[in-house]
Amino acid sequence: MTVSKSLALSAAACCALAIGLPVLASGDGGVGQVDAKRLAAARDTGQCDATAADWQGLRGDFTCVCGAGADGAGPVWGDGTYTSDSDICTAAVHSGVVSSGEGGRVYVEMLAGMETYAGVRRNGVTSASYSAWDASYRFLVEREDEEENVAQAAGPDSSGSPTVAPDHLGPCADTTTAGAVERKAPVSCDCTPDAGASGQVWGTDIYTDDSAICRAALHAGVIDSDGGRVTIEITPGRQSYVGTRRNGVTSGDYGAWGDSFRFVD
Repeated sequence: MTVSKSLALSAAACCALAIGLPVLASGDGGVGQVDAKRLAAARDTGQCDATAADWQGLRGDFTCVCGAGADGAGPVWGDGTYTSDSDICTAAVHSGVVSSGEGGRVYVEMLAGMETYAGVRRNGVTSASYSAWDASYRFLVEREDEEENVAQAAGPDSSGSPTVAPDHLGPCADTTTAGAVERKAPVSCDCTPDAGASGQVWGTDIYTDDSAICRAALHAGVIDSDGGRVTIEITPGRQSYVGTRRNGVTSGDYGAWGDSFRFVD
């Protein structure tokens, strides 16, 4: 006989209450910490649907609003990473991104399915364990820029010198893969008006490392059609890149890629 996921959840909650200790999951219940620009680029879907099942094919992130009292009504499978048919607002309370009874805006990243999902009781919500499922999601929050916080706390050095400017490379190469940027430390280069007028770009705010640097800078809004100096930081690759149209430039969607870059102040 096949046991439904709803029955499995009820059984898990019942047994957990009977012994007073729910089975602990191996996950940490953590959420993804990302920069504010990525959150700003998330697709706004209004009020949260009951589950994320309709968004399984979405490349990138979406945001929605959990109404006050909307949590607690639906089943949840997983811990930190949830099955796509888990109730979004109940999972949001479970993960700690909203408070029970208050609701609020949540940011969701769609992920691939997992072989197993572990259930645990967190923040008054008991999630259930489950086996393989074809799609997942997790919640995103804005991360604190630890390096910036450390720099602000430390202040200027004993000589009173300002923060050291990034190394300047001269004119920007077409892409970061052309050998212009080979380090993790930020570097700067100069975009001419012509350089920003052509080239392909994949992503929004965080771009594949083979995206045209100056065209991406125009898309990101760090330069205008007159060009200008930009500062680039190499970042890890991502599982997906979401294209948008900004500042007269249309970037493309793309799947997994090995390295990325972004523009920094």
